[in-house]
Amino acid sequence: MSTLNREISIFKYFRSRFWLYIFNRIPNHGWFDGIRNRLLIWIGFSVNGRIKIFSPMAISPKTNPRNIILNGFLFINSGARFSAPGSAKVIINKGTLIGPNVMFETVNHGLNYASEKPRGATFGDISIDEGVWIGANSIILQNVVVGKGSVVAAASVVNKSVDSSVVVGGVPAKMIKKIDKIGI
Repeated sequence: MSTLNREISIFKYFRSRFWLYIFNRIPNHGWFDGIRNRLLIWIGFSVNGRIKIFSPMAISPKTNPRNIILNGFLFINSGARFSAPGSAKVIINKGTLIGPNVMFETVNHGLNYASEKPRGATFGDISIDEGVWIGANSIILQNVVVGKGSVVAAASVVNKSVDSSVVVGGVPAKMIKKIDKIGI
């Protein structure tokens, strides 16, 4: 990487961190929703529609904010954490409700340890379809798609894709039941 490209990259990093700092200082009140949406764009998120997101919010240090794609109206409660470095993406679609302290982790490390080399990392996308409800303190891991209208119970770790219209929960998350009618 050339010196100029490195300087531009560092500038973009600090610019997004500055706007994240401002975002996290704005009160969680409806009057500030428009400002918060504008700040999400300035941080670098891809925002398509009105988003209601409460602070504080965290982004892991190597995350490219452009890899976080928020589509349509959705609600994200306080304490959300996004990790999307490299080309890994987090895509959240309309009608989604996300509880407090939910983590989206697109990176994992290998299990084998050797003193002469690091464990290495693997990356994978996360996609949340429309109408999903993710309970408080849940963790969504790499290579996961949560199907339309599904519910993730609080404090679950989702490490495999979830079918549409089901309730999952636990560590690791397993199907608890099918949802017979969406919207009830």
